[in-house]
Amino acid sequence: MHLNKYGRENLQHLVQTVLKQGEILFADLEDILSETPNLDKPEDKR
Repeated sequence: MHLNKYGRENLQHLVQTVLKQGEILFADLEDILSETPNLDKPEDKR
C-alpha cells in the first residue's frame, strides 16, 4: 500500500490521537482499579 504525503500525515495524526486517548483511558482505568478493593482476596474483606 502506497500512501501519498497527505495520507501518511493523516495516518500519523490518527495514530497519535488514538495513542493519546488510549493513554487517557488507561490512566482512568488505573484510577478505577486503584480505588476498587482487591477482589482477588475475599479473605481480606472484614
